Amino acid sequence: MKWTPLIIGLTVAYFLLASITTFDVRMTQAKRQGILPPDEPMLPKWVIVFYWLEWESCSYYCT
Repeated sequence: MKWTPLIIGLTVAYFLLASITTFDVRMTQAKRQGILPPDEPMLPKWVIVFYWLEWESCSYYCT
């Protein structure tokens, strides 16, 4: 596989999407378990867009 600028850019973009998604999931889990204080701010609701982009990119490239 040749590492073209497009492949590198898509890899970096996917890494960022997956990082934000994982961070949001971990914060939600910590809040449910009581590890995080109840007044700790959560990520904005529009972060759900990153979930959809991550799933779409994975379903497109993994099939």
